Amino acid sequence: MSGSKSANRPSRAPAGCGRGFHGKQVPLWYIFLVATDEEWAWAAGIFEGAGSVVTINHGRDLRMALNLADEDIVRRYATIVGSRVLGPYVTPPGSDGVSRRPTFRCNLNCRFALAALARMWPWLGSRRQGRCHQLGFAPPDPLAR
Repeated sequence: MSGSKSANRPSRAPAGCGRGFHGKQVPLWYIFLVATDEEWAWAAGIFEGAGSVVTINHGRDLRMALNLADEDIVRRYATIVGSRVLGPYVTPPGSDGVSRRPTFRCNLNCRFALAALARMWPWLGSRRQGRCHQLGFAPPDPLAR
């Protein structure tokens, strides 16, 4: 092959969608088949405590973001949800002169965020579920699992 890794795979996914390990495309089925319910419950607990849900692309798409200083935790979360780890991001010392630890980030966008949200839904608290309702993203059908 000259220059192309695969003739039938697009060279780039839509912005923020479909990128996974080492920048390679991760199929959507990954989210449903690779991790166990126990791993998803763990990921939901981490997300519940330190994650955020926002809209992107002028409110058309969903983003689930996790930002922590513990790289090992972010790496385990990223493996479960089928994403990658970004960082480290170094923050300059605050006005109090205290240095901050570097942080690591894991984002899920578009259909990958919706799929992960569907897997985590049973373990998310009412505040997080309420935020999803507020943003206009309906909860998944519990019988669809």
